[in-house]
Amino acid sequence: MLSRKFFNESSKRAPCPTCGIKRGRHSVKSRRLLSVNCQVFVTFSRHYCEYCNAWFDTIPHWLAAPGKRYTRQAVDLALDLVRRFGITEASLKTEYYLGYSVPTSTLHDWTNEERFKHESANNG
Repeated sequence: MLSRKFFNESSKRAPCPTCGIKRGRHSVKSRRLLSVNCQVFVTFSRHYCEYCNAWFDTIPHWLAAPGKRYTRQAVDLALDLVRRFGITEASLKTEYYLGYSVPTSTLHDWTNEERFKHESANNG
């Protein structure tokens, strides 16, 4: 069984990432993320900026990319396994290292994203 960690990133007022003006909380939400040998439950607030006409959340981007199911720590470890053992073996080994299995298609997507970032950095 995976251990559980809880983060509360909810705030009554938060600055808009576009204009920087503090805006009031509209609602409170939560997300479950998978990390290395644990589940992470994050409570965050959702805000609306009338000036920018945009919604934004207070979920920390260092923890997980927006809309993703896995933490950055889990993605980095899985990519390291792919580099060491190859895509097919890594899908089996993620269950041992992460505490749960990551689908092979997800590992494949992560490696393609990493290759694209690496190629863009070298061409830029």
